[in-house]
Amino acid sequence: MKRIICGSRPRLLVAGGVISALLIGQGLSNIGVSASGASGSSGSLVIANIQPFSGPDAAFGPEQQAGCLTAIGKINGAGGVLGKKLSCQVVDTKGDPVDAIPAVDKAIATTSNLVGAIGPSSDEASAVVPILNTDRIPMFANTGQKEFDKSSYKYFYRILAADDSGGYAFAVWCKQAGYTRVAAVFGNTVSSQANVPTLIAGLKHYHIRLVVNQSIAQDQSSYQTEVTQLLAAKPQVIVSEADPQSEATYLANVKQLNNGTVLPFVGPIPASQPDWTAAISGAIGSADYAAKYRSVHPYSATSGAAFSVYQATLLKQSIPKPKQWLNDPYAQAPYDAVTIMALAMLDAHSTKPSIYNADIVKVTNPGSGKVVVHTFAQGKSALAAGHQIQYSGVFADVVFNKYHNSTSGFAVTKVGPNKTEVSVGFVSSANIASASSGG
Repeated sequence: MKRIICGSRPRLLVAGGVISALLIGQGLSNIGVSASGASGSSGSLVIANIQPFSGPDAAFGPEQQAGCLTAIGKINGAGGVLGKKLSCQVVDTKGDPVDAIPAVDKAIATTSNLVGAIGPSSDEASAVVPILNTDRIPMFANTGQKEFDKSSYKYFYRILAADDSGGYAFAVWCKQAGYTRVAAVFGNTVSSQANVPTLIAGLKHYHIRLVVNQSIAQDQSSYQTEVTQLLAAKPQVIVSEADPQSEATYLANVKQLNNGTVLPFVGPIPASQPDWTAAISGAIGSADYAAKYRSVHPYSATSGAAFSVYQATLLKQSIPKPKQWLNDPYAQAPYDAVTIMALAMLDAHSTKPSIYNADIVKVTNPGSGKVVVHTFAQGKSALAAGHQIQYSGVFADVVFNKYHNSTSGFAVTKVGPNKTEVSVGFVSSANIASASSGG
């Protein structure tokens, strides 16, 4: 992707850049218009959800919005922030920086009380992060791009692991599972391709042979040519990331051309995510999906104090099928992010982004004498009592380094009974450090 460099420049006000009610994908057609989470509610403090809600990566937006709405449901239920309620506003980037720039410019120029953002994603981060940073808007990005591993953006934060860590995590799991011949099949989007370089490096570190490396155009009606090439290389496992429809078509072709047998396949999508499950199970059958698919995704809690509150609050939201987001780290991360921003505002006694930004690290990183809190209400009470706090949420201990990155390990899961997520392994941060050490 050609990088678009943004700095100080005239604002671009293009109609249609902001969608405040219609959310596309995964059954969330009207999310964001409830009493607690109405997009752009009058007088509220606005968190912008800067994501694709249309285009090839349209699934990104709704899961982030589910986490945002769950967080503000809890925050607003506890009295809000300094007398103000919060709301989550959708900004549809369409997964393309050309569309993202005017959409974000319009959101900044026309939204009163814009205090923070979740996003951007990898599709548009190179173009959008500089804009938000210039306008001094704290952002919790879900981009995995390596360029942000050591960036100097003061208002940039990342809870989710970077894609370079994800690529190494794939390699570690292949080693743990005993594979010696691996095929890489990734969509040709920026987001998907970001995993490939470190996957290759990790496989090389473990002396695992990469027998084929395919970058596929998404949403094709058939991948028989690519699959024929793949099968000729005789891989033991496919490591893959693409949109659900492309994955489904590709794997259906594998089963068709491989005498009815699906190869084991590994990807970053949680095994129980509905659109993914429906597409893949429909293409290869539920039994093969359960037996052959393993998900390697950022680790987050599935029990404990913070998770229990997240679960209870999520299930009360006016969101179609809220259970689909229960064990989804890409919904859990924005829940923690919005909670952290709200607590930072309380700690700073200000909702002004340029003031409370410095308090984000203060309310997350450990320190002597800090009170550990697991919810917004606990943090609000502790701060009111004069304590310093450390928020430990669904992502457990978020500890930001000097580049505002916080990385934990990776869970390895499969789909279990009743479409639940079942743990089958773990890739630690130490494993990733070893895989990335070279040699």
